[in-house]
Amino acid sequence: MSTPATESLADKLSRRGQEAKQSALTAIEGLTQIAERLEMSMTVDDLAHIHGNLGSHQFKILVMGRFKNGKSTLLNAILGGTSSPVDLGGQAGPMVVDDLPATAILTCVRYAPTPKVIAYDFDNNPEEWSLERYMRESTQEADPDETRRKFERIQVFELHYPAELCKAGVMVYDSPGLDDHPERTVITRQAARECDAAIVVYRSDTLMGQGEMQDASEVLSDGATLFSVINLWDGRTVDDRLLRFVWSRSAGAEGIPYAGPQGLTDRRFFFIDGRRASNSRYGRSPGDPDGIRLSGMAAFEERLFDFLAHDRAQVHVAKFARQAYLCSDTVEKHVAQRRQAAQMDRESLNIAFQEIQPQLAAIRTRPVDLARTLEKFTADGIAVVVAGFQQAIADIRRDLPQELAGYELGSRFGAVDLLKQKKLQRQAGEFVEKFVTDRIEAWGRTEVSRVLEPLLERLYLELEREVGEIEQDFSRLHQHLTGWQVDPIVAGKVATVSMFERVVASATGLFLGDLSAAFTGGAGGWRGAAGGIAGAFGSAFVLGLMGIAATSIVALPITLIAAAAVGLGAGSLGFVDRLKKAVVKECDPQIAQLGERGLPAIEAKVSAGFQAIAVTITDEVAALIEQEERNITLMVEENQRDRSERDRILADLAQTAVTVAEYRLALKEATTIARQVTGA
Repeated sequence: MSTPATESLADKLSRRGQEAKQSALTAIEGLTQIAERLEMSMTVDDLAHIHGNLGSHQFKILVMGRFKNGKSTLLNAILGGTSSPVDLGGQAGPMVVDDLPATAILTCVRYAPTPKVIAYDFDNNPEEWSLERYMRESTQEADPDETRRKFERIQVFELHYPAELCKAGVMVYDSPGLDDHPERTVITRQAARECDAAIVVYRSDTLMGQGEMQDASEVLSDGATLFSVINLWDGRTVDDRLLRFVWSRSAGAEGIPYAGPQGLTDRRFFFIDGRRASNSRYGRSPGDPDGIRLSGMAAFEERLFDFLAHDRAQVHVAKFARQAYLCSDTVEKHVAQRRQAAQMDRESLNIAFQEIQPQLAAIRTRPVDLARTLEKFTADGIAVVVAGFQQAIADIRRDLPQELAGYELGSRFGAVDLLKQKKLQRQAGEFVEKFVTDRIEAWGRTEVSRVLEPLLERLYLELEREVGEIEQDFSRLHQHLTGWQVDPIVAGKVATVSMFERVVASATGLFLGDLSAAFTGGAGGWRGAAGGIAGAFGSAFVLGLMGIAATSIVALPITLIAAAAVGLGAGSLGFVDRLKKAVVKECDPQIAQLGERGLPAIEAKVSAGFQAIAVTITDEVAALIEQEERNITLMVEENQRDRSERDRILADLAQTAVTVAEYRLALKEATTIARQVTGA
C-alpha cells in the first residue's frame, strides 16, 4: 500500500493502527471459519465474542474501586463538560454522591443529546427512567436489606447523557464499590474484563489495600490500560511520604527504585481532590479553572484526553487481539491432535480407540455423578434454610411480647368505649402482622444468604474438582490414543476458557443474567468469578423467598386479633396492657404454626433453585463431553479412511496448521504494532 511522501507521523501511526486492527479482524474471521470446519462450536462462540469486541467503535472505560473511595465524585467531574445544558436540579453531576455509599448498580454512561436512563433487568429487558428519577431513586438505602429489595431485579443502568467525553465515542461505567455486595462485585469485575481501560480510585486515608491492588493487577493482566487516582481525603496534601508510599505499593513491589513524582505520572498515577474538583465544576462558580487546576483534575484530564485522542484505538486493538491470540491456542492444539491421529498406523489407532471405550463410557456417566452430588447439596441446602426459618420463628415468638409492650397503642384517654376498643384491636393486629412480616423478610435477606454461602462455596470447590477430573480424563485419553501431550509451556499460560469456567459461567448466569451482554451484546465465559459466586446464588434464593414471606407464610387475620379482646371488659384501667398480653397469647400459637405452614413453600423454593443449578450444570457438562468425544471420533474416522483420502486429509490439516500459524502471527504482530504505536 503506497502512502504520500508528506504523510505526517501522526497519520502514519494512525494508519498502522488501522491496518493492525483490520489484520486482527481478518485473522479472527479466518480462525472462526477453521473452528467451524473442525466442529469446534464453543471456540467459534469465543472468537465471535472477541470479534464483536474488537470490531466495536466504542471505547469502554470503567471507574472502579472500593465503596466510598469517591468514584462517583470523580466521574461527575470528568462528565462536567456537556454539549448542551442539563438541568441537574442543583446536584453536582448526574452521578449521585452521598456521605454514605451511594452507587447501587453498575451504570453505563453513553452519549445522547437528550438525557434519559434505561434500567435493564437480569434478562436484559429495558425500562426507561427519566434522569430526575434516576438521580432520585438510584442510590443505596441506609438499610442494606432495603437496598436489596429496591434493586433486586436491576442489573445495569444505561445513562444517555450529552457529555463531551462520551460524544467522542467513549462509554464510561460507574461501578458499585468492590467488596460491598458479592453479586455486584462479580458484575463489576466482569465489566473490568470487558473494558478497554479502567480508572481505579483509591482513598488517601485507607490507601491501596491488598484486595484493591489485586483488582488493579487483574485489570492489567486482562490487557486493559490502567489509570490510578489517589482521591485526597479531608484536604490531604501531596507530600514526599505519600508519594513514596504509593510507589512502594505499586512499582516498588516490582523491585523498581523510586523515580519521584514524574515516575508516578509516567505510570499513570494521579493525585486529585475529588470534592474540590466537583465543587469547582458544579459549585457557586461553575467552571472555576483555578479550582480544577489546584484539585489536580486538570493534569489528570489532560493525560486522559491525550490518551483518548492518540492511543485509545490501538489500546483497543492490543487488548482484543491478545485475547484472540490466546484463544487461537485451542485451534492450534486441536489441529495438532488431528494431524497426529491421521498420521498414526490405522490398526494401532483403532486398537487404542477400542481400548478407551470403557473410559469414554465412564466419562459419559459423569453428569449422572454430578447430579447425585447436586442432590446431596440440595438436601443440605433445604436443611440449613429450614433450620434457619424455624429459628427465625422461635426468635419472633421470643421477642414479640417485649416489642408489643413497648409499642404505644392510640393515645391516653379515659373511658374505653366499644369503638375505641376496636380501633386498638386493629392497631395491635397491624403491629403484630408487620412485625412478623418484617422479621421474616429480614431473615430471608440476610440469614438465607449467610447460611447458604458456605454450602455454595463447597459446591463450587466440588465442581472444580469433578469437572477438572473430566478434563484430565480426556487428556489421558488423547495421550493413550496418539501420544499427544500438552506442551508444558502452553499449559502454564492462561489461554482458553476451561471446561470448568464454562460450567461456572453457565450456572452463575441463572442468577446474574448474561453478564457479558450488559457490556458487549455477546456471550462467553469469564475467569475469576469465584469471589462472589456463592453470594450471588444466595441472593437469588432471597428473591423467591420474599414472595413466599409476603403471601403464603404471613397470614394473621385481623379477626383473630379482635378475638383477643373478648372478656377484657370495657374498663379503661390497664386495658391496653391487658389487650397486648391477650394479643400475644392468642397470636403465639398462630405464629408457631407459621414454621409448619411455611416449610413446604420454603423447601420447594430451595429445591427448585438447586434443581435449576443441577440441570444447567449437568446439561453443560454433557454438552462439553459430547463435543470432546465427537472430536475423538472424528480423528479416528479420518485415520480409518483409505490411503488417498488420508493423504488428502493430512495435506488439508497441514495447510490448516500453516494457516493457523499465519493467523496467530498476524494477531501477535497486531498486538505488537498497537503497543508500539501507544508506546506501551
